[in-house]
Amino acid sequence: MKRPLIALTATCQSNGTASLLMGVNDAYQEAIYEAGGLPVCLPPLTDLSAVSALDSEFSGFLLTGGPDLPGEYYGRADHPAMRTLLPRRAAWDMALARFLLTDSAKPVLGICLGYQELNVAAGGDLHQHLPEVSGNILVHTREEGAPETMHQVVVEKDTFLARIVGAGKLLVNSSHHQAIARVAPGFRVTAHSPDGVIEAIEPEAASSGKRFLLAVQWHPERIRHLDQQRKIFRAFIDACR
Repeated sequence: MKRPLIALTATCQSNGTASLLMGVNDAYQEAIYEAGGLPVCLPPLTDLSAVSALDSEFSGFLLTGGPDLPGEYYGRADHPAMRTLLPRRAAWDMALARFLLTDSAKPVLGICLGYQELNVAAGGDLHQHLPEVSGNILVHTREEGAPETMHQVVVEKDTFLARIVGAGKLLVNSSHHQAIARVAPGFRVTAHSPDGVIEAIEPEAASSGKRFLLAVQWHPERIRHLDQQRKIFRAFIDACR
């Protein structure tokens, strides 16, 4: 069976010269390949109008994780604790997210930053630094190279996500200090952690199964040894076929 081509948004960083280094964490690529897709790194172009040409070339889109989305995209100044995306990636990612939400019917999976970008592109906003939201917030961060920070989330019943992984408790990982604050119009919360942090969203119409559009705050690609996390990628690739 032919593998569907899946576009993955790229990490973008300076190499000390006028050019930039771009690439995709191997965990995303392996997760897509293991589920039956063929991952393709999608670099952030300076010509934002190019996003419209992608729809006919790819079977699905994975918006990957990364640093923080600049506050200007949701009407806020940057918080001192933020490490923001390079402007080139931020502009490209948001142009792509808006296009996918308004002018495409292709399957979309947003992970961590990608989940936040989809919410902002649809009109929502973010908590800029979770430790300042409440004294009862769980530890959601992860130090570089440290073991995964694991916790439970509750998946709401009668949701598209529940059809994939089941309703009720789900073990996930965390490496973020931001999360969705105001959910974008037209979206619904489909999972939350015990401290109330929103962990997944999907369109209100997603439960009808007409389109795969799912966004999660955790990193299923890094814990895909867990069967329920693998199911997310399998369902995504099945939809892309």
